[in-house]
Amino acid sequence: MSTHRIDLRRVRDHLDEDPPPGRVFLVDRLWPRGVRKEALHFDDWVKDAAPSSDLRRWFHADPDRWPRFQRRYRAELEDNPEALRPLRDAMAEGPVTLLYAAHDTDRNHAAVLREFLLETTGPKGEARSAPRNESKRESKGGTKTPGTG
Repeated sequence: MSTHRIDLRRVRDHLDEDPPPGRVFLVDRLWPRGVRKEALHFDDWVKDAAPSSDLRRWFHADPDRWPRFQRRYRAELEDNPEALRPLRDAMAEGPVTLLYAAHDTDRNHAAVLREFLLETTGPKGEARSAPRNESKRESKGGTKTPGTG
C-alpha cells in the first residue's frame, strides 16, 4: 500500500481555492482554455505526463472508450518513465496535487495518472513495475492489443 498522497483538482476549482499543501503540477498537454497564466498557481507543468495528442483526440471524453483509454494511457506512461520523474521526486518529499482541465471528475487522464503513480512509485520516489492484473484483459477469451476494437 502506498504512503504517498496525491490529490486531484480541476483547474477552475483550483483558481477559487486556497493553495494545497505540497507541490502542484498541471498535467494537461494543452493550456486550459480561458485561464490566464498568471491566475494559475502551480510548481511545474508536466506536459509529457499527459496523454499523447492522438490518444486525447481519440478519447475525447467518450465514456464508451474509457476502459480502452485507460489501458492505452497506462501503456504510454510505462513507455515514458522520464516524464514522471518530476512527479515521483515530489511524491518522495510530500503531498502532490495534480491539476487538470477536464469537466468529468471521474473519467479523466489525471485520475488514471494518479492511480498509475500510486501503483508504481516506491516510498523514496523510485519507479517500480506496474502490477499485472486482469484489468488489461478485454475479455475472458484472451488479451487484445490495447486500443483495438
